[in-house]
Amino acid sequence: PRWESSIQRKYKTNSNNYKRNNVRIQKVLFLVTGVGSPRNWTHSISGNSTEKCGLLMKRFIHILYPDIKVVTIHSSTNCFRYDDNIRFTKHELLPCIERYRDAHARGEPYPNIDKSGLSSWDSSNNN
Repeated sequence: PRWESSIQRKYKTNSNNYKRNNVRIQKVLFLVTGVGSPRNWTHSISGNSTEKCGLLMKRFIHILYPDIKVVTIHSSTNCFRYDDNIRFTKHELLPCIERYRDAHARGEPYPNIDKSGLSSWDSSNNN
């Protein structure tokens, strides 16, 4: 893919083992899932969730591209409401992206984000 050739040019290597300051640089994909209120109030909100599809996509990507770290972030607020999307982006999505960006900029190990969105610093390559 085009993005891989861009990374290879930037780090002047043909391997997938990019390093900076002896810290392995990972390709990170943020996969956002969410729920929306159903039109029929008798239906469950979890029936409109894309969370399971996101987990399936994460598994699929991991099989095809095992060197890519897939971070899933699930919004449990109503994705059909503009205000809820802005709140989710500001309070959950952006802080997660910023933790990865800051670690990359400092040459530190990338954070390991668990399902709650909390980070624990981990230098291993857990997916």
